[in-house]
Amino acid sequence: MLDATPAPIYLVDQPLMNDLAGFNIHRGCLALVRRPDAGTLDRIVAGPMARVLVLEGVNNPDNVGGLFRSAAAFDIDLVVLGPDCVLPTGGWARTFSPLSVFDFLKRSSLGYVTAGAYPELAHHARILAAYEGFAGHAHAISAARDEA
Repeated sequence: MLDATPAPIYLVDQPLMNDLAGFNIHRGCLALVRRPDAGTLDRIVAGPMARVLVLEGVNNPDNVGGLFRSAAAFDIDLVVLGPDCVLPTGGWARTFSPLSVFDFLKRSSLGYVTAGAYPELAHHARILAAYEGFAGHAHAISAARDEA
């Protein structure tokens, strides 16, 4: 798989890996990539967010971890990282803070089933819901619902 990539691959010893990463990187793999352009904050500014923390040029992982922890303590709605900030999910930032970026995301799932595929999927979903003890879920896709 690595032979298929046009990116250069270097094999280095552990001390050089640690120097490049800035800490003892024990996973044995390090990549340097360019982040894609993040665009503008126009969409975010239009939203109902009252408290926003903007981090620009924060390169110390301990500081980023601490700032994420503080953001949670002060109920910050959004943390914006500039392009030259260390990521809160890597290295000491992740270790220093009990949080991750997932603590600041509102995640939702959306599924779509076509009318033609629904009957067979509903049949299997009812069986699974009943088996798992989710009576409300089973009722939501019951035959009575299908007839309504």
